[in-house]
Amino acid sequence: MVVDVVQAVESDGPEILALRHAAEDWLAERGIIQWRPREVSVEQVGEQISRGEFFVARDRAQLRIVGALRLIWSDPVVWPDSN
Repeated sequence: MVVDVVQAVESDGPEILALRHAAEDWLAERGIIQWRPREVSVEQVGEQISRGEFFVARDRAQLRIVGALRLIWSDPVVWPDSN
């Protein structure tokens, strides 16, 4: 499979969120507590996309998203002393 990594666009939001939900479910099935299931909404993902925070890996042949990456430079919740 060949993928292209590109900046996400607004219409990618639901597909990015579906990947997140799949990861949440996979973790929960294994008793791994990393994220609260369904804590992120499609609106939140849309806001993050509009700020340029998301990149997606898109399968070149099928044009579907096979991976997503959110790149942020600070997060006061996770890294309170980073500002």
